[in-house]
Amino acid sequence: TYPPLPQQWLALVSRVVGLDMAYMVVQFAAILLLALGVYRFSLLWVSRRAATFAALASVFLGSECFLVYSAGQLSTTFAAPLYLNALPYLFTWIRHGNRRAFLKGGALFVAAAAAHHATLLFGSLLFALPVLALVIWDRQDGERISVPTFLIRTGSIVLVVGVAVALVLLPFWI
Repeated sequence: TYPPLPQQWLALVSRVVGLDMAYMVVQFAAILLLALGVYRFSLLWVSRRAATFAALASVFLGSECFLVYSAGQLSTTFAAPLYLNALPYLFTWIRHGNRRAFLKGGALFVAAAAAHHATLLFGSLLFALPVLALVIWDRQDGERISVPTFLIRTGSIVLVVGVAVALVLLPFWI
């Protein structure tokens, strides 16, 4: 019932270290990506010091412990950090028009969907909409982003990522 990306990584790593250790390695990578994603996402809103504390605290979340140790939700624990790491690129693309941010963010969004499709859907509402609002309210040198620029850049990433996600998840849906 889940897209197979984390399980494929598990299968690749298990060829080297065995199945049990491979699960621990892949899950550990997800936890490290969570701390990095929380840090990068927090930098959009708070100072570096506060973002550092948020990243450190993220590895002690009770919900993360439950997902890792009790539920074994490898797909969920891998998709959320990928998505959190994509959101700062979304901000940079829409606010500044950085093409590298478009490519990196798009790739991370698609990877997150390939890990767990529902995380991308719910994450868009819970996390991407506030980032889009931040783009609108952000003033750099006293200027805001123009409405046409905002709409074109937002629409372009939604269109490209939407098509790429549909292609990646097509075998899953079939």
